[in-house]
Amino acid sequence: MIRLLQLLARGVIFAVALSCASACLCLAVAAQSDRVWEIETINGGSSADVGGYAALAIDATGSFHVAYYDYSHHALLYSFRAKGESKWYTTQVEGKSAGTYVSLAVDSAGEPHLAYNSLFEDGLHYATWNGHKWNRQIIDPEHTNYYTSIRLDKDDHPRISYYLYHAPDKSYLLHLKFASFDGHQWTIETVDKRIETGKFNSVALDAQGHPHIAYSHVAWGDLLYAAWDGSRWNFGDVDSRRTHNDYVGIGNSIALDGSDNPHIAYFDSTKNFVKYAWRQDGRWKTEVVEELAGRGEVDHVSVQVDRQNRVHVAYYDGGRGVLKYGVRDDKVWHTQVVDNDGNVGKYPSLCLDTDEQPYIAYYALDDGSLRIAHLRTTAVAERK
Repeated sequence: MIRLLQLLARGVIFAVALSCASACLCLAVAAQSDRVWEIETINGGSSADVGGYAALAIDATGSFHVAYYDYSHHALLYSFRAKGESKWYTTQVEGKSAGTYVSLAVDSAGEPHLAYNSLFEDGLHYATWNGHKWNRQIIDPEHTNYYTSIRLDKDDHPRISYYLYHAPDKSYLLHLKFASFDGHQWTIETVDKRIETGKFNSVALDAQGHPHIAYSHVAWGDLLYAAWDGSRWNFGDVDSRRTHNDYVGIGNSIALDGSDNPHIAYFDSTKNFVKYAWRQDGRWKTEVVEELAGRGEVDHVSVQVDRQNRVHVAYYDGGRGVLKYGVRDDKVWHTQVVDNDGNVGKYPSLCLDTDEQPYIAYYALDDGSLRIAHLRTTAVAERK
């Protein structure tokens, strides 16, 4: 990634640099009096409409990587900022309406790996930066659509969950699929062959590199879970419509704690709840994070678990048009508004840096910009 920064800085690749000084920067007071949210515009906000499907990653050096969709030019963009720097460098990964539902992971060398769909070209798309250029390929040529989720194992090999939309004859298949690379070849498999499973999906890898996938059964309104044990997939119901008659599982996101226990955040679209589920003593437990004013358009909750096993979530309240953040202590959720400057917060992507400070990348609908929010202490913010 240092090589990418050098090329961008020298103008070898088309780049747009935005400094923190020139970007739209504001502070929003958080629930705690000594902490504030620092809001920055990464790209857009003038003539371009960017920021769709935002995906954020922070690498081991503390540098920032964001992939997102440019609605104005129908292209997939990628922005990078090195730790301690103020400038963002932006390059186009692919045009021709590729880049919807992009997901992002960064390898041990600080290089980005992207999984995404295209509006006009069938297939699960995959792109990596090799230090000089983007290498792109189609992993699965079938017609895929909606959410993708990518993680890298300890050898930097990608694992991707995604959604098979329909067959070449346009008949609907609607299956959860999974792609994995072993360093030599890709393996493609259908995880759940039942119809309408996997439109919303999220994958996490445990210490052995085994995938754990949260996904929806759209027809039933259930939140499902699949985990690979090294020889087979094990399935379970996390939250079910038939237990409380609520349509759940929409916009799910999964993370594992230090003991490889799964934690899942998602929407209850019947009651407009943000919900949280975790497995304890072999059984799933669920609770409500917050009731939203309205869910608005289809979106997702983003979840992370820190080293103290505290759960953090970011989500868009479509009814109020605001970005929100919540953190759970031993028993209670503490939630707050992060950004309410216009209709903001769609496609939130939450990451924790090496100091476990939260950052959220998201789309601001009113001005068509990609923003990033960072929770800082007041003392730090005042020194900026």
